[in-house]
Amino acid sequence: MTNLLVEESAGGFMRWSADLGQFVVDKEPCDLKKFLVNFASLETGWLIWENNKPNWVMDENRKRGVQPDTRKEWKRGFIVKTYLRKKDGAEESGYYTWSTDQKMSLHAVNDIYKDLESNSNHGEMQIIKVKKYKEIEGALNKKWKAPVLVYEGNCAMPAVDDDPDEGGDLAADDENLF
Repeated sequence: MTNLLVEESAGGFMRWSADLGQFVVDKEPCDLKKFLVNFASLETGWLIWENNKPNWVMDENRKRGVQPDTRKEWKRGFIVKTYLRKKDGAEESGYYTWSTDQKMSLHAVNDIYKDLESNSNHGEMQIIKVKKYKEIEGALNKKWKAPVLVYEGNCAMPAVDDDPDEGGDLAADDENLF
């Protein structure tokens, strides 16, 4: 079992809020218009929360593995590196991890998976446009909001200056990559 803790990841975190109908970035609601996905970093697997920590059993080569223990409530999920920009709604430009077992996010990524897979090039990231959300009926007739994502093309991977302790930041021209 792989234990991927929050502290092990560089940058911040993002997730989709099915109640709000928008992304949440580092615990703050965020009206993202676009973001980048590093499809090469996408990992899929089984997730269970134990002692307030995510425990993952990752698939091999994104091929669905067997549920680790049927006596526990494991859920399917994914982890992928993203890049967000201020001008597209993020509070800060930079790299973020999207890690989730939420069904609405799984639906959204599944809808564009073939586009991402067929257009994945080494050293590039995929441009994703957020077209608000669609409502999906869940248990007890509750309406959940699933993001509608559209693949728009590829661009170079944004660079980060070498020394963040010396005020290193994203390379100045990265804001114009997409």
